[in-house]
Amino acid sequence: LQSYKKGAYSLKDLETLQTLGSYIAIALDNANAYDIVKQQNEELENHRSKLEKLVHERTKDLEAAKIRAEESDKLKSAFLANMSHEIRTPLTLILGPIDDIKAFSGLSNFVSERIDIMERNGKRMLRLINQLLDFRKIQKGKMKLSVRKIELVPFVKEICMHFDPIAKHKKIDFQYDHIDENIEVYFDGKKFDSVVFNILSNAFKYTKNGKKIRVDLENKNGEFVDILVKDQGPGIPQNKLNMLF
Repeated sequence: LQSYKKGAYSLKDLETLQTLGSYIAIALDNANAYDIVKQQNEELENHRSKLEKLVHERTKDLEAAKIRAEESDKLKSAFLANMSHEIRTPLTLILGPIDDIKAFSGLSNFVSERIDIMERNGKRMLRLINQLLDFRKIQKGKMKLSVRKIELVPFVKEICMHFDPIAKHKKIDFQYDHIDENIEVYFDGKKFDSVVFNILSNAFKYTKNGKKIRVDLENKNGEFVDILVKDQGPGIPQNKLNMLF
């Protein structure tokens, strides 16, 4: 408020006007701040709505992917089961005549050895097919261990015998060594058979012709047993060791 008259306002009037001006300035600042906060809230709400929409879309995509994966697993399991049954039947029919041939007393040693190889590998294939059927049990969480006391020395020897033909073909010096003849251990024969067989398969896969593969059975004071498979292959890369088992 402006007056050209000298002494129009007293000191008290000036103080009142100054206070009023301060209040007006504060009110204007608050109004401006309110507009800024309101704008920011609108932007945040906008952003939140977009995020909620995005999360909803992603959730739907994940649920759809999960359903597709479950359907794929079911189809895969059904395929494995059907294939296993289809293969097991003719394989069983093959093993039957092999038993009949083995019962014939006029076979030469050469033929008998080949028949034994055929029988071992046929039974091996039958066990592998049964393991494919067990795959469905694993998926459903119904797989159980069947643990019993087993003589480990002949058990491992029988597995090693499967690799004698390939050792002969590749001219690999294949040895199976054990100090104790009788080592009784409790384990699931089918599951442990797969473990030892797969380890030996890798040993023969990566060992070149003319090299050595050795299987050692070591009884550690009757408390536990070491089964050592040593080969002359390239070995497992250092950066992949933590991926084993």
